[in-house]
Amino acid sequence: MGGVNITVSLEHPGGNLIAQVSEISAPSDGSFVFGLVVPPLEDGTYVLRATPSDDSIEGGSVSVRIETPVSWWGSPLFGVPAYLWIIMMFSGLAIGLGGWLALHRVSATRTSQCGKCGTTMPRDVQRCPSCGADVPPPDPGAF
Repeated sequence: MGGVNITVSLEHPGGNLIAQVSEISAPSDGSFVFGLVVPPLEDGTYVLRATPSDDSIEGGSVSVRIETPVSWWGSPLFGVPAYLWIIMMFSGLAIGLGGWLALHRVSATRTSQCGKCGTTMPRDVQRCPSCGADVPPPDPGAF
């Protein structure tokens, strides 16, 4: 049944017309392609209706869900927007790096005890501040 004109309309569920395109000519295989300019709408369910010009052909309608597209920046991943994931990732990296630096600094300032008098002193001294005994240099591989 080629050559039949079809009118396609987008309507609110209550029947109010939103957009319409007419004079779509269907080829002999019964399929048809159309472009419909839709004004900005609220997210929701609407009715897409096809009405042929030939009364011997039954028209049809289908419910369609229309949603406003969201940019990747605001689209949720596990319920959290992408920009928050990026902030959390960099925060975690900063905390991890800060922790590593703090541990590295602590290991560099460890203390030791004098072998002669037992006084606690920094690892990098060459003489005991209490008794003046010579302190051997620390082993670089020791903690």
